[in-house]
Amino acid sequence: MIIAIIDDGICKEEISSPVEVHLIGCFKDLNFEQTDHYSHGTICAKIIEKYSSPDKIIDIPFLNKEESADLLDMCTALEYCSELNVDVINLSSGCSFYDSNTAVYARLVAVCRKLYYRGVKIFAAQNNVGNMTIPAQFPYVISVEQYDKGRMSTQSLFRRSDIYTESVHSIVLNGVKKKSMLCNSYACAYASACEIAGKKAVFKKYFVSDTINSSLISYRSKQLRNDVFELYMDESPIAVGRIYFHNMSASEQKFLKKNNIKSLVLRDDEEQIEFITECSKFFDNIEIPYVFIQRHKKAMEIAELLNSEFLTNEYKSSVISSNMKDFLSGAVYSPDKCVENFARLFAYYNSCNIMIIICNIKQQKNSDDIYIVINDNGYTLIVGGKEKKITEANRLYKEIIESF
Repeated sequence: MIIAIIDDGICKEEISSPVEVHLIGCFKDLNFEQTDHYSHGTICAKIIEKYSSPDKIIDIPFLNKEESADLLDMCTALEYCSELNVDVINLSSGCSFYDSNTAVYARLVAVCRKLYYRGVKIFAAQNNVGNMTIPAQFPYVISVEQYDKGRMSTQSLFRRSDIYTESVHSIVLNGVKKKSMLCNSYACAYASACEIAGKKAVFKKYFVSDTINSSLISYRSKQLRNDVFELYMDESPIAVGRIYFHNMSASEQKFLKKNNIKSLVLRDDEEQIEFITECSKFFDNIEIPYVFIQRHKKAMEIAELLNSEFLTNEYKSSVISSNMKDFLSGAVYSPDKCVENFARLFAYYNSCNIMIIICNIKQQKNSDDIYIVINDNGYTLIVGGKEKKITEANRLYKEIIESF
């Protein structure tokens, strides 16, 4: 198999496999050659070589000295891979700060989709601090993070990965035995190696999730019965999994496991609610605007409109809803009892500076927050305890911005 490693470059002296370097962006202008024996890309390549025997490694440097990811260069690197006939792509870097309304974001989605339908497997590392990460959160890639129960407990509330595995590996660098550090990058490299070597070559803890990955791209849904929906990507006739709005029976669990069908259960679990409430106490000092929208059949439509406007104007916003069906349209689900606490947690882990929350508004707890009630004649916007009637949905964003 041929694997492409998109990183900060590989020191050829450390690698025994054939390495073919392809320079893009600023690296092309500099005629770049990686000489650092301890570079991030070199460590990834060493892990991959330790557990597998690739026919060739395509080295595509795109990270700068600060190891920051540029989405344009990431797109170029992935597009280049589509021309090079690779089988596997190891992408141990991603981006957590992005605007989903930009052309570069659409370009990144498009190239990941193209590679997926060509049969190329992209292994992408999740961010190490719990942020939603692209392209790891796209359904066209295999998201990877290190196996760590302590970290998984909180992150798994709103960020799920396809593979959980180990990141600490003994390797020899510059003639000295070293251990890779705890991070998702090196877990990703190991997952890529396992793909090349085959399932029988898995030596470390390696868990393939049976849960649907938390995707930033909405799935197409088909209702199977009252509270069960099947999810599809694009126009594909093959379902990626099922969403349950209730606990599954033992027979359903057995059926899913037998047929290798991923699933996700959304439910109001008292233990989860208690856990979220306790965790959120550590983040009481997060002071960002909250836009509450009263649950209504049009609530998600309004939330999507506002979220799009916020993202376009360089805010980092997200939508959380206590209506399970809104999950099918891209919202993050939270039980109504703890939706504010969950929003606080989500904002912290994803560096959001504004949150849109669809829930049952019982009372206006904070005069700084914004409340939207949808009615037959339009909308009631409540800011600082003062009500304002608005007839057109596209006026809501302007009124909210003026109130900040």
